[in-house]
Amino acid sequence: MPKIKFAATILAFSLLAGLLKAENNLAYAFAGQWYEGFRYARDNQTVIPFRTAFSVNFDEKFVYFNFRLEDPQVAKLRNLPTPPHGQWPKVDNVELFLDPTGTSGNYFQLAAGVDGSMYDSRCLDGNWKTNWTTKVEIKDKEWLLTITLPVDDPLMRPACVGANWRFNVCRNVKNSEDQYYSTWALLGSDFHNPQGFAQLTFGRPEEIEAARKENMRSGIANLTQNLQKRGLFDYFAEKLSCLTPESPEFELFDIQDEALVIENLRSLKK
Repeated sequence: MPKIKFAATILAFSLLAGLLKAENNLAYAFAGQWYEGFRYARDNQTVIPFRTAFSVNFDEKFVYFNFRLEDPQVAKLRNLPTPPHGQWPKVDNVELFLDPTGTSGNYFQLAAGVDGSMYDSRCLDGNWKTNWTTKVEIKDKEWLLTITLPVDDPLMRPACVGANWRFNVCRNVKNSEDQYYSTWALLGSDFHNPQGFAQLTFGRPEEIEAARKENMRSGIANLTQNLQKRGLFDYFAEKLSCLTPESPEFELFDIQDEALVIENLRSLKK
């Protein structure tokens, strides 16, 4: 028996170590927070030579994805004609995959090129279009890109502190002798893999925790009032007294579920 416990402990620590080593699986959306570490899609290990960074910010109406993309030869791409909307970029480009609902079946893909090209699809359906804009600025050795998405689009969700989306960002380098595809989330070489997307959490970690505590405080008050109206307060009084804003949210759900079971059992006895 002690050997089994020891083995289980070793397994738990091994799994934890794996989680701690996991990279590029979480990004926070707030001004000034930048992420790098794009890797070749062919191996998901080697960091690409051109420095690539992105940042996400949001307000009540829009979500903004900002990119800084190093390219020593990008200056020669100035003044390229902009292709019509819907044409896949034939030049250096960024792909953005978003799954705001986290259902995997409704993710959408945006691709924006250094020439202003814009392509959008939903689950590989290139006929689908969304309402988005891009801004490209070409400097001497890098190009800047901003993708702006309105949160009132059909497949979007409100971007508020604590909200979670699934996403990934990819960079496709064409303006180089070594042309390659790269990805931020380590999901393999197939970018259309929503199960491998990373998590995008809106807000600073401290803001998210403050909002969670406030929601918990409000939830405790509402649950207490609800149980009083249903005549179940005395039964749950001890459990309620143990709840604090620091308590995990599932403890509220457990009480709600138990109260429902009690009511159903009472109705069966009548």
